[in-house]
Amino acid sequence: MRRIIGAFLVASTSACSIIGAGFKATSDGSTLLAHTNDAGSNPNDLRLVRVPAMNFTIGAQRPVYEVLRNGTPRFTSEDRGPGYAVQMNQTLSVPLGYIEQVTKTYAYWDHDFAMQNEVQLSIAESTCSCKTAGWPVSLQYGFNLFSIDELSKVALERCDTAVCAIKTMGELAEKHGFYGEYSSDPELPEYGASCEALGVADKHGDLWIFHVLTGRNSSGAIWAAQRVKETDVVTVPNTFVIREMNLSDPDNFLASKDVAQLAYDMQWASPDEPFDFTAAYGYVAPNSAKPLYGGRRMWRIYDLVAPSLHLDASLGFHSRVPTYPFSVTPDESITPETLMRIMQDHYEGTVFDLTKGVAAGPFGDPARYGSKGNNVTGNWERAISMHRTTHSFVLQTRRIAGLSDGVAGLAWYAHGEPANAVYFPIACGQNTIAPTFVAGLRGVMDLESSWWAFHFVSNWAHLRYNVIHREIATKRNAFQMAARVLQQEVDANCSNNQTADACAADFFNEFMADATEQWWQFAWHIVGKYNDGYIIKSNSMGGVRLGSYPDEWLKTTNYMLYPEYYSPPAEVAEEEQNAASVAAYIVPTAMPTITISVGDASDGYAAWHELPPGFLLGFGCGIMFLVLLISVVLLVVFKHRSKQSPKPVENSTAVVQSDQV
Repeated sequence: MRRIIGAFLVASTSACSIIGAGFKATSDGSTLLAHTNDAGSNPNDLRLVRVPAMNFTIGAQRPVYEVLRNGTPRFTSEDRGPGYAVQMNQTLSVPLGYIEQVTKTYAYWDHDFAMQNEVQLSIAESTCSCKTAGWPVSLQYGFNLFSIDELSKVALERCDTAVCAIKTMGELAEKHGFYGEYSSDPELPEYGASCEALGVADKHGDLWIFHVLTGRNSSGAIWAAQRVKETDVVTVPNTFVIREMNLSDPDNFLASKDVAQLAYDMQWASPDEPFDFTAAYGYVAPNSAKPLYGGRRMWRIYDLVAPSLHLDASLGFHSRVPTYPFSVTPDESITPETLMRIMQDHYEGTVFDLTKGVAAGPFGDPARYGSKGNNVTGNWERAISMHRTTHSFVLQTRRIAGLSDGVAGLAWYAHGEPANAVYFPIACGQNTIAPTFVAGLRGVMDLESSWWAFHFVSNWAHLRYNVIHREIATKRNAFQMAARVLQQEVDANCSNNQTADACAADFFNEFMADATEQWWQFAWHIVGKYNDGYIIKSNSMGGVRLGSYPDEWLKTTNYMLYPEYYSPPAEVAEEEQNAASVAAYIVPTAMPTITISVGDASDGYAAWHELPPGFLLGFGCGIMFLVLLISVVLLVVFKHRSKQSPKPVENSTAVVQSDQV
């Protein structure tokens, strides 16, 4: 059981989501491809790096690096531009090996994986589980040269179409071998995260899903790809999704040579049945949460865009048995903002709503942190928006007359947790980016960093999520609208000429810098307003309010049992009982009311509630003070008399004389 849990946890910490929409499914005819990078548990290089277009001599060799999640930089190189050049106190990365270089490459934006190149070719990634595992040639038991990181980079360097990218990556993986970077070691392979999926989109309207895993004997590769219908939305939530393949239809299906043979040899599939790629190679550990880890997201995404299908949320996603379609036709047209909202989702309004229930705490916090899994078994629902998301984006490819590729192709890029982030437009052709947008290290607070501005505010939101997030969402939405307006201005002002890319960069970079500065100002506003459990609206009398806990949440705690451990001395207990008895005798059973007979009798009730707050406060305080004063006086008298021993009285005269002495 521990092995199963361990494999699941590795998969979850590296997990990402893909969402794509064909050009006939969108409102403006663009093709959309979204990605959340949810590997915040790794010391990631946070930078978005511009790799420039380059020229090489015939016979040049391209180095292939092992791109590990080991901080900044991802690697250093002499052939990837200034973003990856060796800096002070750094050394040049040692390549795993080399492949033949082409004479000319495209410029592209790069993060952990290549994202979008200057001719709009776009890629999004999701780690998956499968039945094979492989390792890099740098290890004594490794036979493979390529991870998905470097495969994606080569594709954007060399291709301008989705089909070219898929064939290039597939052929390189078959020839040189593919390894999953989370495969662990051969003694205990992590099949829960040993293979990969990509979404690939181009400006011609093609959108494909690509799967790749290590081949026979932990070497080589097996891969498959399926074209998404132009009318549909597709998702890959950390699981293979390609099923039956018609390999006689290359317009819609592509695959490695003998794609099914290993599955037949291992008895993972039968040659007597239609070949189902996911059933053959997909992996789900017995008794694991994997079916819901990916399946719930798949259901949610499809239910948000096509609620008319009434898909069953409880089915989960299973490799052997299809439960959800490969793609769905949305009920309404999709926009980039549609995919942004989906990536900001925590199942709000459903029975799986992560802002509800005891686990959300008193303030509706959707964050669910992992557990060690040593003594308690179970799991949380896996949201689309995650507290550990380092960045997310929506890639948009368009064919618009008068716009160059460099302006038409867009990356809407957000830092940190999607629910609390703004998606900034970046043109695929711009060669510069605002320095603040790429500043910052994962574990070092940086007031000059856009990433830290959004990450800081998002972390502060989890102190009192139901209140702070609402304020963040209002600010976020305003910036998002401004970003959309700006993008439309760029379309109108940056014409199809040699300066178009620089024109777009000027607009977008200024917006990034200004928005970052304003978001830091917003951060200090949030800190000042929400601290020490208070909500501070002003520095004047009445401007500070102490937040309270919801009744339903309090009932789940020991609040109503207080004090459980209280044993005062007998004398104190007796005094408290006497005081309570006196107070019960003095305090009226009901508060006095004020009735003002004007017209209808119900006006008396209305008039009471319309009295000035100062009068009501003063009246209440007066009653309370009077009751307290009477109680104290009676208690003193009672104690005084109880301490005097009673004496026999002979006659009234003696009493009088005694009083007169």
